[in-house]
Amino acid sequence: MSPKRPCVAVVGGGVIGCAVAWRLARRDAEVVLVERDRPGAHASSAAAGMLSPLKEAGEPGPFLDLGLRSLERWPEFAKAVESVSGVDVAYRRDGRLDVALEAGETDALRRQRRVQEEAGHESRLLEPAELRRLEPELAPDALLGLATEHDHQVDNRRLLRALWIAAEHEGVEVRTGVAAAGVEVEGSRATGLRLVDGSRVDADVVVVAAGAWSGHLELPTRLPVRPVRGQIVVLRTVPPLLGRTTWGPGCYLVPRRDGRLLVGATMEEAGFDTGVTAEPVRSLLDRAIRLVPGLAAAHVEGFQVGLRPAADDGLPILGRDPHVDGIIYATGHFRNGILLAPETAEIVAGIVVDDAAAPPAFDPARFADPPAPTGDEA
Repeated sequence: MSPKRPCVAVVGGGVIGCAVAWRLARRDAEVVLVERDRPGAHASSAAAGMLSPLKEAGEPGPFLDLGLRSLERWPEFAKAVESVSGVDVAYRRDGRLDVALEAGETDALRRQRRVQEEAGHESRLLEPAELRRLEPELAPDALLGLATEHDHQVDNRRLLRALWIAAEHEGVEVRTGVAAAGVEVEGSRATGLRLVDGSRVDADVVVVAAGAWSGHLELPTRLPVRPVRGQIVVLRTVPPLLGRTTWGPGCYLVPRRDGRLLVGATMEEAGFDTGVTAEPVRSLLDRAIRLVPGLAAAHVEGFQVGLRPAADDGLPILGRDPHVDGIIYATGHFRNGILLAPETAEIVAGIVVDDAAAPPAFDPARFADPPAPTGDEA
């Protein structure tokens, strides 16, 4: 007799939730995805789509290792989701350029190069003449550049659409406009998901991938996840002024194939406020024009605002609940949900289907309340 298919409820329809649901369905799980709005409505759609583990990690360690493993999965992941969905996710391997405009910034670029090389990834320092040959529209007084080929990008909005289609194609039941309240528990095991309307979804396993809202669910383990607002300005330049993702002081610029240029991004403690505000936008544009003067004539096409899910220690929360069987956390990815989606999906599928272990550095148990003292310890 064949083993019973696991029934999994996934909370959250962002890039992490959709990728997890799709991967679980491909591993023959029966999956229901519950999303309070529509898939990708929040942080995942308001991202820049950069796949930059070397930039985001800053130094060697478990987080860099996680990001590099996920980046290695990205070519196959993109190809698979495109094949199933029929949507081109605009996956590009153009590399990244970091630019120093002031003397004090050149030392930081040299340190960054050393860290990347220690991690086994080559990069090139570019003097002004070579820098402007590579990107002629950069500020004429740029002092130094650092070119890194081991960084990619994807159009995150296309990706979300593709993942949603792919998940449904694999049999995932997607319920939109439905908010989760908490996990139903009997004894020491999860039995399903309770919704705010009082109904429930029966499940053998619940995967919490609700982004910035994860900490507001009723769960057996405290999740210190808060929203960090990020604002991005979307410009349009015809013809495009840049060929690759470019970082400068206080901003980054991500060119899209269709002529859009994303200028990001702020990091603001603003609760669940998703409004566009004047000062951060003005600051981003000032920095972008300082880096690429020609952007002063670019048309402003719009704005993107997302609430990034940030854990107290800045690391993802990934693995089993330490108290209750059948609850898996896949949240707290902060600025790196797009990058980490393929590896997170593999980790969660491994836990559910193969009883595998998650990387210990991201164990949810690090936030669990300590056990009550025994009589001898009191």
